[in-house]
Amino acid sequence: MKKKYEERDALGSDVTYLQVGKGLWYDLTNRAPLYMSDWKDGLNNGRSIGKTLSSACFIYFACLLPSLAFGNLNAKNTDDWLNVRKVLISQTIGGLIFSLFAAQPLVILLTTAPIAIYISIIKSLADPLNTSVEVLYTLVGLWNVGFLLLASVFNLSKLMKYSTKSIEEIFGLFIACAFSKDEIKSIIKAFQNYYQPYDDFVNNDTVIGTLNQINDTFGRDKAILWLLLALGTVWLSLWLFNFTYSPLLSGTIREL
Repeated sequence: MKKKYEERDALGSDVTYLQVGKGLWYDLTNRAPLYMSDWKDGLNNGRSIGKTLSSACFIYFACLLPSLAFGNLNAKNTDDWLNVRKVLISQTIGGLIFSLFAAQPLVILLTTAPIAIYISIIKSLADPLNTSVEVLYTLVGLWNVGFLLLASVFNLSKLMKYSTKSIEEIFGLFIACAFSKDEIKSIIKAFQNYYQPYDDFVNNDTVIGTLNQINDTFGRDKAILWLLLALGTVWLSLWLFNFTYSPLLSGTIREL
């Protein structure tokens, strides 16, 4: 079937780094003829509606759960300045703007692990620089805007061809190690706070009733529960991830 428009490759050899805005213009003109179909194709028939609803539900939880988790972490790192409520509001506004104006048919905007790590670094730098987290965070955001504008205007997305699978895996491993370290530190802290010998609090003449009172205060069960919750979360996540590939499920159930 003959194309109704000529699609131009924004990453092709005819676009160079010095051709200011040419790649961005190609992206916009490539998207323009398909803009309305991007919204209508998901509602053409019953199967399309089912696909749209299942994808929407999946993306909703895929975006919501990290916002809750990393929102709590950001609130802790910024003394409750960047809390869950602000993360959800900013992600909603950003997602709506991107979905309406981005030059590609599918844009998923969500809070990620690297951003949470960068925010903790910003917090650690704010005090030595004698400034607040709000000011430094805003300045970092403005600098990012500037770099993104330069990258889009000078077609620097062409550099992504040098980003191989190994680079992505190394970066993912770095994020996993960073958060694993934080969680291990939290578990160790829980054991230091709760899993302590009774001899530190009572002497040999203490009655059983006093031991029970101390157990309520410095209960070792709290530390054990902390460890079981951490390990159980990892196990449950892996089980649910692998369960979608089970041969016992039909295509409809897997999609659901």
